[in-house]
Amino acid sequence: MDKVYEWISPKKQLSCSTEEKPLSPHQFLTQTQNGTMKKMPPATLLLALLLVSFNTLLVGQSLGTIQASTNAALPASYNFQEYVFAEPADQGNCLGISNNSATIEAVFMAQTHRHAIGHPLFFTIGHRPALLQLAVTGAGAAPDVQVEGIRDGTSLGVLCLAGPANLSSSVDLDVPNFEDYFSVTLPKSWVQDGLALILRAGNDSRTLTAAELKIGPYTEMNLVMVNMDVMDYNGAPHQWPIFTDFLPELAAAIPASVVRFGIFPETLTFPEVIANNGTEQLARLRSRSEMAANGIFSDGSINSIATLFLGNLHRSTGDYLSTVYFGNTLNLAPGGWGGGKSFVSFDYTDVFIHELGHALSLPHWGEGSYENPNSSSYDFLYPYGGATDDGGGRGQTWNFIQDSYDFVDPVCRYDDRGNLGTERSDCMQRNHACLEQRADGPGPWDGYGDFSALAIHRYLTGAGVETGQVYDGPELKDYQFNMQAGFPIMTLEGEERVYTRDALQPQQTTFEENFDLPGAEQIEQEVYLIYGSAHETQPQADIVYQPLKFTGTLPPIIDPTDPVTFAALQGATYLPYLYGTRDIVLKMTYTDGSVLHALNPFHSYARAPYTWGYHIWRDDVCNFSLVVPGDQELLRVEVYRRPFCVRWNDDNTAGNINYAPHQITAANFMDEAVFQAAYEFGQPQVLGSGTIGNRVWHDLNQNGMDDQNEPGIANVSLVLWRDSDGDDIPDWQGFSGVAKTNENGYYSFAGLAPGNYLVFVWSVDNWEVGEPLHGMIPTGIYANDPNTDLNLDNNGRPGNLTWGLTERDIASGMITLTADGEPLHDGDRQDSWFDYDPSGNMTIDFGFYVAGAVVGVHAPNDQLVKVYPNPFQNNLIVETEQFQDHSLRIISTDGKVVYQTELTSDRQEIDLKNWPAGMYTVVIRDKEGHLRWSKNLVKAGF
Repeated sequence: MDKVYEWISPKKQLSCSTEEKPLSPHQFLTQTQNGTMKKMPPATLLLALLLVSFNTLLVGQSLGTIQASTNAALPASYNFQEYVFAEPADQGNCLGISNNSATIEAVFMAQTHRHAIGHPLFFTIGHRPALLQLAVTGAGAAPDVQVEGIRDGTSLGVLCLAGPANLSSSVDLDVPNFEDYFSVTLPKSWVQDGLALILRAGNDSRTLTAAELKIGPYTEMNLVMVNMDVMDYNGAPHQWPIFTDFLPELAAAIPASVVRFGIFPETLTFPEVIANNGTEQLARLRSRSEMAANGIFSDGSINSIATLFLGNLHRSTGDYLSTVYFGNTLNLAPGGWGGGKSFVSFDYTDVFIHELGHALSLPHWGEGSYENPNSSSYDFLYPYGGATDDGGGRGQTWNFIQDSYDFVDPVCRYDDRGNLGTERSDCMQRNHACLEQRADGPGPWDGYGDFSALAIHRYLTGAGVETGQVYDGPELKDYQFNMQAGFPIMTLEGEERVYTRDALQPQQTTFEENFDLPGAEQIEQEVYLIYGSAHETQPQADIVYQPLKFTGTLPPIIDPTDPVTFAALQGATYLPYLYGTRDIVLKMTYTDGSVLHALNPFHSYARAPYTWGYHIWRDDVCNFSLVVPGDQELLRVEVYRRPFCVRWNDDNTAGNINYAPHQITAANFMDEAVFQAAYEFGQPQVLGSGTIGNRVWHDLNQNGMDDQNEPGIANVSLVLWRDSDGDDIPDWQGFSGVAKTNENGYYSFAGLAPGNYLVFVWSVDNWEVGEPLHGMIPTGIYANDPNTDLNLDNNGRPGNLTWGLTERDIASGMITLTADGEPLHDGDRQDSWFDYDPSGNMTIDFGFYVAGAVVGVHAPNDQLVKVYPNPFQNNLIVETEQFQDHSLRIISTDGKVVYQTELTSDRQEIDLKNWPAGMYTVVIRDKEGHLRWSKNLVKAGF
């Protein structure tokens, strides 16, 4: 058969500006793997993929074409490409020739596999072209061989089959080809439910009913690749690049009507990860070199983290029902994991196709599924033993590569990772004869046997339990397919994504289809992906990674501090979906000053007592993700631990908002929230050794502490002095430069040797009209010693007090750098557990406020609150005249609640003698959660 191909010019698909230079296929493949792809403009990315397809068509001689996605409901920023299966002009010529000896011996159909009609595992993928082949025997010249399509009693037309010029007395039914069979491609417009076929060869005819053709409903497999850059695995380009005919071969292997491939628009980066080392305490890692020191010796332990992240991401983006997620772990290459419509892999060949099978419900056939005597309706029973008789075979059915119209023998034809002449393995078996690989030539993929293909099709469409028998060599073997719910098809109606099920599918909807959050989903929105990890009690597991901004779907936001949303959550509607604990709450602060709280409704961590075990799938740590609005620029993201669940009103589980004694309301919801981690845009980056710096900020409440949500001051000029003459005193001759604060108030001086330094806010370029500190006053509360472990405190005092500077030179005090020591909480980002700057000091902060600003003192019912002594050493005394229903909390400088109590008398004494020295903030709130009074206190020793 002559192969043909079509090519859609990229110019017909998109226009490309002169600033977006298209990449060559080689450049595209390289950049896709090494992480630089995330910087490519979307139009360039789309064009590059089309160029790759062009290379495919020339080298692999694909019969199909690639076009932009036709499903408008899929996110546009993913740039989905859609494979169009060929309907080649492969008809024969009907010349009116008759032959009374002609007999239709057998009828075969081929899409992913070539099956005889009536084979136990035969099925037809609806809305996809199908190759029809007839084995016709007889003597003499071949007659006209025709097929007529019938639906609802109406003829769809007649096609002539191409085949041999003369009939033979026999045809080898075990070996497909285009020389001995009569063949034609049935168009996808025919291959739909209700189709019947009338076959004619000379005077012989046969009718195939709709029941015999077993045509399924329309299905889609929309694969989304998410590049995942984990720790330090990717210092070099990806070693296993995508091959040029990836999408055509993927489409040929998957039993779906339409197969698409898209790319998540941003690379997920994980500079640090939380890993299991077999003990209760989780390990926080930032490099491969730290793994062994923490008792972790397998890259698979790290790969499992990517797997858990991906599964959670799939739901939080709103993509679960309509897509399959593929986490490309690049050079993190221990193998892969998969299940539940998502998987991770480092390659695009045998590991990829194997893990994709897991994502589409397939287990390892030899591990509990082969000859399983205790199967239930949830189990598979795999029939093919293979050469080793342990579930390692694939049966005698030939694969059909619909992209290139090639048949692939079920017997191994090359002696590589297998045995020549033996039955090939299904790719869902591990390391058996002729396991799927591409080393023998340019491809194609042929990893799934016919049992796997039907199992995937049933997973997509849904079906009840099916049992039967099929030949495994000469022996009949029992098989069972388990029950599957299937998935709906997503379409766009107006601005709403709608999910519908075909009449051929089970009509009982799944948990995800029913999980309808309060509020409306919004499509094609500017959004942020917030992702990180959290644990109930282990602070080393609390991370917020840098949020990623992209255009995509914004699921409904559950703001538990909003009274309307809170009231809706209390109804029985959401009890089935939020019955499990959902203890992760995010707080987003935007640059316009707006604040949004969002409960994560999709996943959380297991609470204590934890009993499942310390393994790589432990669930006491949650790799969370959530999509939040991005119409304004984010300034800061915080993650809080706040018990939450929705249960009946007699259930006293912590956080149950329907249990009246808990007294949880929208107004006080965040009162019980405990700060865990944060990410702030513009925060200090990872620094080298010998760095001094931190922040100049607007001290709104004039308390000498850089409190959460107090803004930084940009463009402030600071000067650094060092000791120039060896007397250990910094001086003007040791002038070491001027630094200006960034948009969030941060500054730094890097590359400093051990020694004594002075930083001061300069009297030049700061105080005049139009300059950053015009009209402001330095905060009067300051810490004398800048070399303590305290961050966020004010270090600035007038320079004329001790340094011979002017009153407007606001100086830090002497800073001492050593070769191996520094304040412990300084340069580390708030979401970081590591000391990135072993010989620096990133705690040198300067607070200012606007002259004339008044900070009120809040007291319950306008009565005075006394908290003393200050500084205190052992006990703290609290006196208040009206105290009912007020709560007192003490907060450390890193934002954590370290003590809380209810005020139950007009005088209370609190024992704090075991607390470390330092600065603390006392906060009193009324029963509605409103702030009534706050004050900074110092524990003696500071």
